[in-house]
Amino acid sequence: MKAIQYERFGGPEVLEYLDLPNPTPGPRQLLIETVAIGVNFPDIRERLGVYNNAETRVGGVQLPQVGGLAVAGTVVAAGPQTSVQVSRKVVALMKRGAYAQLAVAEEPLSAVVDDDADLVTLAGFAAQAACAHLLLQAS
Repeated sequence: MKAIQYERFGGPEVLEYLDLPNPTPGPRQLLIETVAIGVNFPDIRERLGVYNNAETRVGGVQLPQVGGLAVAGTVVAAGPQTSVQVSRKVVALMKRGAYAQLAVAEEPLSAVVDDDADLVTLAGFAAQAACAHLLLQAS
């Protein structure tokens, strides 16, 4: 499968388009054939290395990394203990790995959408919708 990966921190020039092995979903995970991804502020900050600086108190980027935290597409395989059927359209939030033809997402962070849903639009605001939901819950 094709994916966009980076092996060092930096600007867009560190992104590499390459072949990687197909991932396999584990328990409570879905394998999604990507239709669209969201490119979000955290994706860029991870690529720049900002989140691996002590002063940001955020870390965990391990290189090389396939970035991306929002994906929309079609479920092509499901691991054990999942309830989403293969061929269903979903939108999902991930810790990383959305910038690929096939992405593994945790079922609890995935939402089944209608067959006629606009996956490009959904991928573009999945992270913002989750943030808004959490802020409303905190109020």
